[in-house]
Amino acid sequence: MQQAAQAYSRPVRVPTSSWTLMLREPAVRAKLEATLGRSPKPVEVAAELGIPDSQLYQHRHFSVASLSDPVLGSSDSPDSQLTLADLAAEEDEAEQSGQQAAWQATLSELLDYLPARQRRALELRYGVGAGEQGRSMAEVAAALEVSQPVARALLRAAVRTLRALSAV
Repeated sequence: MQQAAQAYSRPVRVPTSSWTLMLREPAVRAKLEATLGRSPKPVEVAAELGIPDSQLYQHRHFSVASLSDPVLGSSDSPDSQLTLADLAAEEDEAEQSGQQAAWQATLSELLDYLPARQRRALELRYGVGAGEQGRSMAEVAAALEVSQPVARALLRAAVRTLRALSAV
């Protein structure tokens, strides 16, 4: 996994202006603190840096993090800590399940346009439906009580109809 990450990942580049600001802000803050005798306000730091305070706000809420960093408050034991990579994977899984649900709804809607025998042949052959596995052509023919060439013709007609409907 680590080799794949090294081979196929790309570093994230921080814009030069942000990087410069990250380096300059602590020094400016320390200088102002020494001059004012108190902790400087963000508006004063922004003015000294010569940037709008909104840019300083964005900079202060920007952080560099590793995918292996633990998420705050996830757990005290190191073995059960959530990492940013775990959260990214969960979001990806949620997105995929949402896409799969949308795809299944569209497929179900398209299957409603097929004649019953074509629909059943397609469901049997490709495992469309509630957790079914795809079957061989001989098994499809036996389940429909037709010969294999007839089952093949039913499948071809079903696929042709679905392609025509999805092109619309």
